[in-house]
Amino acid sequence: MNVLLSCVNTAASLIGFDLDAGVKFWFSPADRLRACGACLTDEALFVASDDTLTKISAAGGITGIHLPGPHNNLAHSVHVFPGMGIAVADTGNSRVLLYGFDLSAGISFEPLEGWPQAPEDALHLNDAIWTPHGIVASCFNYRPFRSVQIEGWPWRDKGYGLILSLEKYRGRNVGRILACGLDCPHSLFWHKDRLWCCSSSTGDLMRLSFTDNGSLHEEERIHITSDYFLRGAMPLEDGSLLLGGSSLRRQDSKGMALLRLMPDGAVCVYPVARTGEIYDILPWRSAMMRSICPQLTALPPVLGDEDQEYPPPCILPDGY
Repeated sequence: MNVLLSCVNTAASLIGFDLDAGVKFWFSPADRLRACGACLTDEALFVASDDTLTKISAAGGITGIHLPGPHNNLAHSVHVFPGMGIAVADTGNSRVLLYGFDLSAGISFEPLEGWPQAPEDALHLNDAIWTPHGIVASCFNYRPFRSVQIEGWPWRDKGYGLILSLEKYRGRNVGRILACGLDCPHSLFWHKDRLWCCSSSTGDLMRLSFTDNGSLHEEERIHITSDYFLRGAMPLEDGSLLLGGSSLRRQDSKGMALLRLMPDGAVCVYPVARTGEIYDILPWRSAMMRSICPQLTALPPVLGDEDQEYPPPCILPDGY
């Protein structure tokens, strides 16, 4: 089984990984295309990073748009909203932007609408997905924590994180808090009629259900790892869940790995690299990627960081 990883703060922004062999077989260097969140449709790969949303079409062609301000966007997750378009978490402006599949203008969901002069990255709103109960989003804090930074970031594991609903009524944003007490929530996904979420800083995977009044109830908290920052998730056909493990910012960092929660509760670890951070995990669609990979390889370098060396472009091997 092959998967596609999108990576941040890493020399390779996209990585093809063979789960059965436990090896990398392809990558795209980050000086060609920076990545944070990524998603696939039947026709294209969408990548969000910094102030841009990029579409790489399987039919050929790379297009992108610059996201609007006022703050730097710090774009994080990107997802398909069925029948609606592509949604990107505009983390810098604490909102979710929804565009058409052709990246045409869309609408904005803003939980801090009406808040005077919210600072950049006020809540660290990093993800939003469509569920049968509406749009839900994850964020690190219930207040503009960027304006009250405290040395040591004690909020990381003190339960300040939230899951929000994003709704509109007569053009106004009327979302509400669905769950609280989370630790750096990331990587929302809907699976088996439940909402799942990574509690990144504690290394826990959470399963939540909707109550009759529309709030979320924590059904189970599964401890996955104490060695990695847990972010990135994908259910597999055998009933296991594949999760991303990223470098913790400490001296005993174990780098970057995939963590597979088996149906019997065991956790299998697949080392990926000595350093780096996984953000998203996607299925590897061979027919599509055979068109997309050469387009990425042909991109010219656009970054010249003095303190960062990037690998040369990787050619997709035969058989993938």
